[in-house]
Amino acid sequence: MKHKLILISIIILLSCNNTTLDNKNENQTFFVEFFYHNKGAKYPMRYTCGKLISGKTDSKPNYKKINNKEFTEKVISYYNDLKGAKDERFDARIHFLVHSQKGVDTICMGETFGIVVNGVTKEDSEEFINFIKNTIYKE
Repeated sequence: MKHKLILISIIILLSCNNTTLDNKNENQTFFVEFFYHNKGAKYPMRYTCGKLISGKTDSKPNYKKINNKEFTEKVISYYNDLKGAKDERFDARIHFLVHSQKGVDTICMGETFGIVVNGVTKEDSEEFINFIKNTIYKE
């Protein structure tokens, strides 16, 4: 009888621990990683939506990670509402990866205009760009 009680207690404890781990893993799957250059910085070349590297400027991109499900969902809602646009060249100073349960989306944008989501050019959204800039440039 004692063995059954101990076994049941262990099973209950393990199931509670698994639930806690599942909730922790769910929150960790929602985060945004930003790679960006300093606000208003002047560089001798235009950056594309390719890999954001220091190149000839000898400046390394800044990095910021926001591990917050609500923030991530707000970012996703912004870019999901964007409509397609014609191809447009812009200086892509801000790149970010949006991690969610659906996978990872790649977004790049300019400081004042231009948005590309997963390689597809989208219409500009001043509200979205300002939201991102206010997030990454605040001290």
